[in-house]
Amino acid sequence: MGDRCCRVLTDPVTGAPLSYGACAPFVAGQTLCRCEAASDCGTGACTPMQSASGVPMRPYICTRPACAPYAQCPAVGNCGVGYCNLCDVMGNCFCARTCTS
Repeated sequence: MGDRCCRVLTDPVTGAPLSYGACAPFVAGQTLCRCEAASDCGTGACTPMQSASGVPMRPYICTRPACAPYAQCPAVGNCGVGYCNLCDVMGNCFCARTCTS
């Protein structure tokens, strides 16, 4: 049994994330833990979820550094082509798609 976290819950009909979660044990590879800032994630990062089409959305979830789309990247310039490091008002930094319009 691991640490407890506020899990992401989804609507059983639409599959969309609900605006609330449920406190439950963390299970690596299975549990998505909601967060507002990296401090909610221990040594991890707090980054947006992605829809099935890759669009960032709430809730934010605890992730590990990966330099992948909408994942934390440890250094400026390490995001993939078409992405750049972005930090939000809560201090969460991640690779975000570069605006084209």
